[in-house]
Amino acid sequence: MTSREKTLLVAFVWVILIILFSFTLKDFRTFLSGWSATGRELKQQQTFLNQAADINSGLDQELEFYNSERIYDLASLTGRVDQLAKQAGISNFTFNTNSEEQDIHVEHTIRLNVRDTPIDKLMALDAALNLESPYINKAGVSLKSDTRNTELLDATIILNSFELKPGGITAN
Repeated sequence: MTSREKTLLVAFVWVILIILFSFTLKDFRTFLSGWSATGRELKQQQTFLNQAADINSGLDQELEFYNSERIYDLASLTGRVDQLAKQAGISNFTFNTNSEEQDIHVEHTIRLNVRDTPIDKLMALDAALNLESPYINKAGVSLKSDTRNTELLDATIILNSFELKPGGITAN
């Protein structure tokens, strides 16, 4: 074998080694970045685990204020809204309902349409709905004046409430 052939063979071997080394280096970088990301996630999870006692005590405090008798399913929620509207002296209303199931609760939404109603009756309904908070929440309100009689208003009130699924939230 001549020196030229030996040089070409050595150069070829070096090129192959450099290519293999670069692929290995890329894999090693991927391994290191995955390892460091896993370490960060584990530290974050450990922080949450360290705060578990504080989270459980906060949940216990919140559950003390939780009144399961005031949590409404869709039928009782519509009945309660109907009752509040009638107590406020509102008789010209309709509503549409919708329920959306989540992981630990069911969210109920009512779109209450009130027509041709004086402002004092709407304010009475608003005050009654405020007393129902946090079990019934106002998500949106829009008022529009009646074109025939400006003393009467049309209102659309979007209400929502939630119902916990059985076993949804429990304290230790």
